[in-house]
Amino acid sequence: MLASAVALSAATSALAQVHVGVRGNIGYTSFWNTDISNSRSEIEEGSYRDYKYEESMSISGLDDASGLGFGFGVALAVPLAPAISLQPELMFSHRTRSTSKLAMSDSYKEWHRDSETNDPWELYDEDFYGPEPLATKVELSQWFIDIPVMFRYAMPNGVFFNAGPVVSINLSNDAEVGGISIPIEIDDFFATFSLAVGVGGGYSVALGNGSQLDIDVRLNFGLTHLVGDDVDFMGQRIGDLTEYGNPKDFNILAGVTYWFM
Repeated sequence: MLASAVALSAATSALAQVHVGVRGNIGYTSFWNTDISNSRSEIEEGSYRDYKYEESMSISGLDDASGLGFGFGVALAVPLAPAISLQPELMFSHRTRSTSKLAMSDSYKEWHRDSETNDPWELYDEDFYGPEPLATKVELSQWFIDIPVMFRYAMPNGVFFNAGPVVSINLSNDAEVGGISIPIEIDDFFATFSLAVGVGGGYSVALGNGSQLDIDVRLNFGLTHLVGDDVDFMGQRIGDLTEYGNPKDFNILAGVTYWFM
């Protein structure tokens, strides 16, 4: 009975130290690691006319794809040390991106030589297409569940810094290409889960009665690819786009958290 009483007292004391709040933010979303390209080559020898070729494909303009978004949810603050706490959050986030500068380039070169005389390779064919615009405008709208788990260091003057991992779950994707709406199934193109690291800081203001208000700015850098590793688009298996390079998320968030208990 004594041990149970001590355990209950400790649990009640720990629970009393946990703070609960509601959070909202607005954000700017873009990409980083935007190079998407693929190249391959082949040499065939042993026939009368040997040949080799190189072809490459690249997509440009993703670095211009950006937009505004917002998020809302709840947060907890669990003290770990006098100035350090753990701040897990559960956020529903909406992100948008749009660009009119997407373009694709494609090049092809082919060399021939006489296998009997072993002549040097000579350029036989060369073509280059692009950069050709893919559409007048491409817009992407997405909903996520974001789960940041931030470690927070608070200074006596109210300034604080935080950093930690952010897990995102993709809920829905809608795209418009040239004004035509195209719903996208998550399993067909986008990865369901992604991971980022967030860093930031802010200022905390005491409001009285145990409540306080945090104002902060965060930068989230995606660590995993946004596009799935087994892409199936409209029934056609494309395969692993990570072989081509794959964009990752980048977010700038300005947020407010109201701690009411």
